[in-house]
Amino acid sequence: MPQKRYALILLSLIALVAGILACNAPQPAAPTPRATVTPFVPPSSATEPPSPQPAATEAAPTEPLAPTEPAEATDSPSPAATATPTPPPPLPTKPPTAVPTAVPTAVPTATPTDVPPATPLEIGNPGYEIVDWQPVPDKREWEGHIRLIFSGGSPPFQSSIGHRDPQDENLHEFRYSDCRGAPVRADVWSADGQHAFRDLWVASPWCPTSTPTP
Repeated sequence: MPQKRYALILLSLIALVAGILACNAPQPAAPTPRATVTPFVPPSSATEPPSPQPAATEAAPTEPLAPTEPAEATDSPSPAATATPTPPPPLPTKPPTAVPTAVPTAVPTATPTDVPPATPLEIGNPGYEIVDWQPVPDKREWEGHIRLIFSGGSPPFQSSIGHRDPQDENLHEFRYSDCRGAPVRADVWSADGQHAFRDLWVASPWCPTSTPTP
C-alpha cells in the first residue's frame, strides 16, 4: 500500500515537471486557416452525390510590391497609337449619264414694216355680171347666177344680195319674172374691216316670145 502511494506521488511530480517544462517551451505558430470552397449543386443534380472537391491549397503569403516610379511620358506616340486604319478601296461607280440640255431656239421677232393703206372698197357700175341663166318652164320667169364686181379692200371678201346672209363665194342665185329689169341690193365686206353696198339694176337676159295660157 505504501508503494502505490509513493508511485502516485512520483507520477504527480513527473506530471508537474512536465507541465512546467511545457509552459516554458516556445509555442508553435497557429496554423493559417485554410479557405474552403463550397461546391454549387444545381437543383437538377440534388439527388446525385457531390463529387469530391480538391482541398484548397494554402495561399502563399505575398510580399508587398515596391512602388514603381511612373514611366516618363515621351512625345512620340507608340506605333499602335499612331497607326491609322487603311480605308477600303472605293467601289466602282457608274459614270453619270449626260443629259442633253435643251437649246433654246431663237424666236424671230417681227419687224414692223410699212403696210400700205388699203384702197377704198367700192362696188362698180353696173356692179354685176350674169354668169348663167335659163327660163323657168311654163312660167314667165328666168333664173340664174350673178357675180358682183367690186374693187379695193383686202381679201378675203364676203358678199351678199337681197339682204341674205354673207357668203365667201361670190356667186349668187337670182330669179325674176318677165323681161323687165329688177332692183337688188348688193353688200361686200373686206378683211380690213371695210363695208360697201349699192342698189343694182339687173336687166333681164330673156323675154318670153309668147304668153302662156292660163
